[in-house]
Amino acid sequence: DWEEVELPHDWVVKHFSTPDGSPNMGYKERGIGWYRMRFGLEEEDRNKQILLEFEGMSMDAEIFVNGMLMKRNHSGYNSFCVDMTDMAHFGPIPNTLAVRIQASAWEGWWYEGAGIYRNVWLLKKAAVHVAYHGVFACPKKRDGDLWLLSVRTEVENSFEYEKDVEVCHIVTDEDGKVIAEASQKVRIPGFSTVTNEQQLTVLHPHIWDVETPYLYQVKTGIVYDNQEKDYLCSKVGFRTISWDADTGFWLNGENIKLKGFCNHQDHAGVGVAVPYNLKEFRLKKLKELGANAYRLAHNPDPEILDLCDQMGLLVMEENRTFSSAEDNLEQVKGIVRIARNHPCV
Repeated sequence: DWEEVELPHDWVVKHFSTPDGSPNMGYKERGIGWYRMRFGLEEEDRNKQILLEFEGMSMDAEIFVNGMLMKRNHSGYNSFCVDMTDMAHFGPIPNTLAVRIQASAWEGWWYEGAGIYRNVWLLKKAAVHVAYHGVFACPKKRDGDLWLLSVRTEVENSFEYEKDVEVCHIVTDEDGKVIAEASQKVRIPGFSTVTNEQQLTVLHPHIWDVETPYLYQVKTGIVYDNQEKDYLCSKVGFRTISWDADTGFWLNGENIKLKGFCNHQDHAGVGVAVPYNLKEFRLKKLKELGANAYRLAHNPDPEILDLCDQMGLLVMEENRTFSSAEDNLEQVKGIVRIARNHPCV
């Protein structure tokens, strides 16, 4: 009796309201749900890192790969990944991914839906690669129009063999023109992660602001055995921000007022499984109303951050985990890592 579904998916939105349902959830019952799928991996994938990236599911989740419990996640809002390398089957034997979602309780006092309501990605990486969200590109203004772009890269080796690699960075503008590049050789021991930091100088960059949200791209490549084995592209905006107790928020040396809205993630008809084009439509409407700011209440959605970068909306990104328990602190770290390159935040 498995139902075939497509992601993103919210199983609550089609439920009828009942007197026993929670008023917070529109009087709709949530409960427990399972997702399951089988997929193959080629024999050539055997010496790669295999990751499953979940952008968001509501709410408490357990991830099983080939019958083994690989991860528990206790937030219905945050993104995370599962390294399934050790449990993977290759060649003719299929892999079974199963996800159990416990959505009987709730985190908030608004409609939260239930299910895998954001994207899920299967990532295959070379043996030595950029770690998950392992690039931090931080532009800092120096004298005049001189900027220093610090790029910190976590290079991860998923296997036992030590490797000498080259970490390469290429910065391009919106027309694809190269404006800066750098590289450095690094030795990565087996089963280790090494952090490499390089400084690139950029002269006279276009500035990112709410009127002209200009974005550059930093491509970070890992080169060894005479090949680029892995790469990650990160968007970067050159801008300065500061806060003052008396005057408020400053962007690029200009004192501006934040005019925005508190935005929950659900939408009529689709629940919390909001498709990309609908997110884009809503943000464009807010811009038309004169908004320059967006409070993610309380959903750190990677697609929303990309769209706000492109449209020039300043983002207040919120955390829904309130305790200092180890799991909760890891959730907060994940929120920061995913958002740290976005100029909108």
